Amino acid sequence: MTMVSRRAVAAGLLLLPGVASAAPRYDAILKRPDDPRRFAAPTYEKLSAAVAAAPANGTRPFRILVAKGVFDEQVVIDKPFVQLVGESRTGSIITHLAASGLIAPDGKRWGTFRTPTLFVRAPDFSARNLTIRNAFDGLAEMSKPGGLHSHDGGGPQAVALMLDKGSDRARFSQVDILSYQDTLFPDAGRSLFERCLIAGSYDFIFGAGRAFFRDCEIRSLPRPVDPVDGYVVAPSTPIDQPFGFVFKACRLTK
Repeated sequence: MTMVSRRAVAAGLLLLPGVASAAPRYDAILKRPDDPRRFAAPTYEKLSAAVAAAPANGTRPFRILVAKGVFDEQVVIDKPFVQLVGESRTGSIITHLAASGLIAPDGKRWGTFRTPTLFVRAPDFSARNLTIRNAFDGLAEMSKPGGLHSHDGGGPQAVALMLDKGSDRARFSQVDILSYQDTLFPDAGRSLFERCLIAGSYDFIFGAGRAFFRDCEIRSLPRPVDPVDGYVVAPSTPIDQPFGFVFKACRLTK
């Protein structure tokens, strides 16, 4: 037995032709149908299906590898201890397009609170080394004659990530969270963001939760077509909470 194969066996890897060696570290694999690689763990084409495979009352991490690719779906994390690990920070992309003023499949306007690409409604969720984005192009929309504007009742608000009721102890590391207006909505529980990029314009980090941002880049996008420049952060911290959003060693960029 060669040194490489001894190490592989010791690590519990299944070394078959075309089988990705990292698979046994994960409980599920999210990959595109045109990805030819074979994994030892169960594979899914939809993140919602991979999350559904997690135990309803799990007490240990259920780890999902997000392979390189763009996965277009609105997803609710409603199981505890779900962990998403991207194969590539900029190449493993969870995305969806929805904005407050656009019409949803039910024939009604989305409204801000229905737009998130990813809802977290269970404790102990984590994500690492991937991108979560709302694909709505707010700048292009506001640049069109008659387009959606921030002062409208149903405007270009488009959330990428929402920490909703039930979320607590959520953790994000080296995650790009991208949209234009209302990008990040940590509205419940406690959360930690480390070495993340959060990009948007006009109050793009908002909500009532308790969030700690450490060594993150907070990137303000240009807003040339609207007469009002928005704030970076719009917390709605309850008065009985000692703190809301805390930023340590972060960088404000444009």
